[in-house]
Amino acid sequence: LHLGMRIRDAREARGMTQAKLAAAVGTTQSAIARLEAAEVANVKLDTLLRITQALKGRVEVYFPRTAARVHP
Repeated sequence: LHLGMRIRDAREARGMTQAKLAAAVGTTQSAIARLEAAEVANVKLDTLLRITQALKGRVEVYFPRTAARVHP
């Protein structure tokens, strides 16, 4: 699932419309729609934090594990 799908699922699970989420976040309904449709390449951390607060969620950051480098 991409970020927009996760936001949509969380929003719908809480019975919120895009317009209601947008109002809680301080943005527009069209901005939420673009985010959910993965039409936004970069989301500001501040915006993501406001969305997660409005959805009573949390932000988790994961770094992919990389193969150990071998130094000769």
